[in-house]
Amino acid sequence: MAKKSRKKRNRPFRDQSEYMTPNQAGDSVGLTGEAVKQWIYKGKLKAIKMVNGYWRINKETFQEFMEGRAHLGGHVLVISKDKAVRSLVALVFTDSDYTNCVTDTKVDAILQAASLRPGIIIFDLDFCTDNLSLFSRIMGGRHTSGASIFFVGSSNIPEKVIGMMLEVCGKGYFDKKKLTGFRPALESVKSA
Repeated sequence: MAKKSRKKRNRPFRDQSEYMTPNQAGDSVGLTGEAVKQWIYKGKLKAIKMVNGYWRINKETFQEFMEGRAHLGGHVLVISKDKAVRSLVALVFTDSDYTNCVTDTKVDAILQAASLRPGIIIFDLDFCTDNLSLFSRIMGGRHTSGASIFFVGSSNIPEKVIGMMLEVCGKGYFDKKKLTGFRPALESVKSA
């Protein structure tokens, strides 16, 4: 009698609670999963590649990695829901000693600005309806003085608003549809 061959299955880790996905790791520290994967690809963060191609990161290893990065560089606060903006910022700053923090809500943006003391702020003018109010709350805190601020937005934002915000403290404004010049501008601040 012939034996039936069994298909090998992708067996999960014995104790999955010790591991997390790049997205879970990123969410735990306010980063995108893509930023975490860039660290893995560049060999900065140890991770296990599963048979199905997905990555798993040991929680303890990730905690140690983030603690080691805490004293390096500075923080980049990204106030945007736009994936293109968030991904570009993640790609630009993954190689550096900066830590990216992405916010999705107004409250989180204010809290992160106060707690992180970011050196660079990327402010999406399409983020909410009362951008001026949010911007003044963030810039009114002593934790954001001296930060380099870049504005991104869609082409329907009045030039008067853009001009006013740039006059106050902005380093540049970039149209989200094009993002032309955005990467070089971020690179110049990163290397300064």
